[in-house]
Amino acid sequence: MSFNIDGPLVFGIDISHHNKVVDFDAVAGSNAKFCWCKATEGATYKDPKFAGYANQLLARGMLTGAYHYARPGNNSPAAEAGNFLRTIAKVDPLTLRPVLDFEEANSKVPRGAAASAWINEWLAIVAGETGTVPVLYTGPNVLAKIGIPNYTAPPGVLVWAPRYPSSARQYMTTEDSVVAKGRKDHGLWDRFKKPGLPVDIWQYSNKGSVPGITGNVDLNVTDPETFRAIQSGGSMPAGMMVAAAVVVAGVVYYYYTRKG
Repeated sequence: MSFNIDGPLVFGIDISHHNKVVDFDAVAGSNAKFCWCKATEGATYKDPKFAGYANQLLARGMLTGAYHYARPGNNSPAAEAGNFLRTIAKVDPLTLRPVLDFEEANSKVPRGAAASAWINEWLAIVAGETGTVPVLYTGPNVLAKIGIPNYTAPPGVLVWAPRYPSSARQYMTTEDSVVAKGRKDHGLWDRFKKPGLPVDIWQYSNKGSVPGITGNVDLNVTDPETFRAIQSGGSMPAGMMVAAAVVVAGVVYYYYTRKG
C-alpha cells in the first residue's frame, strides 16, 4: 500500500445509476470529500445519471470525476476511450482525474501482453486528450486471471483497488470497523500489499452508508497527499504528464513525458 493508513485519511465515494441520490446537499456535506461518477461502459453505453449527478455535485463544490467501465473483450481501447471522452465533454469541467475501471476477466478479455497493451492504450489516449494522467481501478485478482500478475502502471498513473474485509455496513470514519482494523492490524494491511500492486486509493466497502444516498454505496479512503494528486483542476497545469507512444519492432510502448 503506497499511502499511509496510520496518518490522516480522506474518504470518498463512487456512484452510478445503480445509486439513488435523494439529497445532493447531504452528499456534498458528508464526510465524503470526493466522488467519481460512472460515465460510460464499453464503446457505446452512457450512464443515464452521469451528467445530472456530476453537475449537481460540482455545483455544490464537491470534487467530482468520471470513470469508464471497460469491456476489453468486446472493443478496442480507442473505441472505448472515444465513448468516454465524448461523454465527459458534455458536462461541467470535472475536478478529479479520469478513471479506467478494469475488472473484466472473462474468456474474451485479452491475456498477457495484449491485456497490458489494452490498458496502457486507453490510459494514453485519455491522458493525451484531457491533459490529465488517469487513475486505474483494478485488483490483483483480475490482473492474475488475465495473465499479468506483475503488471506495473505507467509512471504517474495512480492505482485504486477494491478489497472488502467485511460484509457489514460501513461508514466514513477512522473508527469504522474496517478502517480501524487496518490501522491497528497491519497484518490485514500487509496481506493487501502482498500481490505487489502498489495501491493509492483503497475501496474498502461496497456496503457503505452515505447521507443523501439510499442503499449501499462504495466507500474509498486515501491519504491527503494522494487526495491532492487525484485533483485535476479541470485543465492542464504546466508540468502535467501527457501520453506518448513509440513503436519498436511492431510493439507499441506507452510512455508519459513532461509537458511545459
